[in-house]
Amino acid sequence: MDGKNLLTIILPLLGKEEYTKIWLDHNLYADFKYIIIDGSKTRMNENFVKDKIKKSKFNIKYIKYENEKNVSDWVKKMATAASKSDTKYTMTVDNDDFINVIGIKKCIEKLE
Repeated sequence: MDGKNLLTIILPLLGKEEYTKIWLDHNLYADFKYIIIDGSKTRMNENFVKDKIKKSKFNIKYIKYENEKNVSDWVKKMATAASKSDTKYTMTVDNDDFINVIGIKKCIEKLE
């Protein structure tokens, strides 16, 4: 089992644009779906993501939210994103994380 189409990765964004650009260049894989939810004050992350969507064939859904004012806003954003996942498994990452594809595929294999 290769894990293809079994996992959606949710990436919440709130600033840290310099990390987002690096993350997008090094953490997108055809085996997974992505939901990127952006509560940043600026449009920089949005521009990076939309540019990546145009230039790639990865399965990326981008959702722009109002800037988060409190933890409750963040929780609502995360819950909404999770409800949009249509794969068997869902995980979250931050834009300063790197995805361990081999480890994730092994986890999915064990879960299956």
